[in-house]
Amino acid sequence: MLRHTTAKTLVNNGVSIVEIASILGHVRNDGTPNTLMTARYVKPSQEDLLVSINNLNY
Repeated sequence: MLRHTTAKTLVNNGVSIVEIASILGHVRNDGTPNTLMTARYVKPSQEDLLVSINNLNY
């Protein structure tokens, strides 16, 4: 739970998923960040999606 909370807080504060992957130790065998693994930790909530939609400017 702590890893999910930390990752979500980082993404909410504008940290890139590449940086979060590195912080969490999500790396491939070749040493590059494994952002697919990290994506599980930073899925947007319904509230996040609603805020995004409300921020659209037409």
